[in-house]
Amino acid sequence: MNWKEVTENPNLQDLPFKIELNEYGQIVMNPVKLNHSVYQGDIISRLRSLNPDGKVRADCAVWTPKGTKVADVAWFSDELWKKQKGKAEATIAPEICVKLVQ
Repeated sequence: MNWKEVTENPNLQDLPFKIELNEYGQIVMNPVKLNHSVYQGDIISRLRSLNPDGKVRADCAVWTPKGTKVADVAWFSDELWKKQKGKAEATIAPEICVKLVQ
């Protein structure tokens, strides 16, 4: 399975957990706790204040050779965002990717 198929599959919409793909195209489920959202919001606010000339995104899908991974928070420069905007997943990693571990 590829990321476009995941995002278009009606059975995979509005799930109570995050999903990613591994290098074999298999879905990997990642349940998150409430504090995850709090930390994510705090990091987004901080990145916006430190780097106002870019785009901050939550739950940003990023293609990797080991499958599509979802950064909890990502920051793109305006230049890189123009190249990635509208894609199902970033094919070039954002300049900043944050993964929260709980």
